[in-house]
Amino acid sequence: MKKLKQLLKNQKGLTLVELLAVVVILGIIAAIAVPSIGGIIENSREDAQVANAETLHDAARLAVIGENVTEDTALYVNNNDDNDMSNSSNFGNEIDLNEGGYLGDDFLDPMNDNAAYEEAYVEYTADTDSFTITMTGEDSESYFSGTEISEIRTDGRDALVQNQ
Repeated sequence: MKKLKQLLKNQKGLTLVELLAVVVILGIIAAIAVPSIGGIIENSREDAQVANAETLHDAARLAVIGENVTEDTALYVNNNDDNDMSNSSNFGNEIDLNEGGYLGDDFLDPMNDNAAYEEAYVEYTADTDSFTITMTGEDSESYFSGTEISEIRTDGRDALVQNQ
């Protein structure tokens, strides 16, 4: 019994220096981890942007096949009632991908807190059977500007327009 009391009295806790060393080590780990996590989040948003471009292309391709399109056509995402391609002189024909059921209603910009795109459309050129994608976020921030889907698929995040 006497030995047990002596053992309990001889136990020591952490000293202040040991506690400070642990806090400093945790601070260093946090300083390394936080910027890395920020980069992971940004890369995820960029990957989502590329996936959205591929989804837009796939919806446009389905619309071209489903509507039996044989002329140059703009296939666009109508994010609000007054957003259509009628003001653009580059497009003779146009198809609203939302209205045709080719694209779901939740086509949102991951770089902009999932707000609607200011502009998202695919230009289909019938002669060459090619698709170019243009996607613009709020404040006219361009993600893809007339970019071929093959370039987006090959370059991934690198295909995003680099804003200075």
